[in-house]
Amino acid sequence: MTIKDTLYRKPQSPPKAFTFDARVAKVFDDMAARSIPGYNEVQHLTTIMARHYTKSRTRIYDVGCSTGNTLILLLHAIRDKSIDFIGADPSPEMLAICSRKIGPFTGQNRTALLASPAEDLTFENASVIIFNYTLQFVEPRLRSAILKRAFTSLVKGGVLILSEKTNPLTKDRKTMQSFYRQFKLDNGYSNLEIDQKDSALTGILRPFSEEKNISLLTGAGFKNVMLMQKSLQFCSFAAIK
Repeated sequence: MTIKDTLYRKPQSPPKAFTFDARVAKVFDDMAARSIPGYNEVQHLTTIMARHYTKSRTRIYDVGCSTGNTLILLLHAIRDKSIDFIGADPSPEMLAICSRKIGPFTGQNRTALLASPAEDLTFENASVIIFNYTLQFVEPRLRSAILKRAFTSLVKGGVLILSEKTNPLTKDRKTMQSFYRQFKLDNGYSNLEIDQKDSALTGILRPFSEEKNISLLTGAGFKNVMLMQKSLQFCSFAAIK
């Protein structure tokens, strides 16, 4: 059962820095669905892309797998027993929930969960690598090297899926921020909750522009980068090797 996110409902002076601890892990599914425009659609599109580009006897990596929602969709969609699924996340609380959710599925014996941040992860023989809302929490100077390692590990014809909150161009920023606030208000968050979470995320979530993310992917070696989905300032890209 999904637990409602009420972490910032009461005044906090000041809100502590955001971290993916037990409190966040407990309500993460609700938080993500109510805070990220197009979140469920991105999971569906990720599954479609993965199913198309997966190759036998390779690996699928879900980097920043959180509570395992995408992994579960992939296990349903891809039944090839020669495929290994790797879920990685630096939060042990997230991985504990992920493990419990994956447990009932027959694909459990094909899934390895690694307690690792993206910057420490080693990729090998991959046909699909997923970074959904992950790199935005990684130190900016490290992101290029992570994507280059991922590119090197992908087999020819493999795909890297990258979803990020982006930083709009200056002329659009205030308008997009206004739309995004209304999105969260419509999903039941109060102005207090929105402001306090924004404060908690300051310096933790550091988004790049849409153009900068594309530049990182092409700089890593990808020649074919497609905009897979865009909702407000949230963008998803599919980069093909």
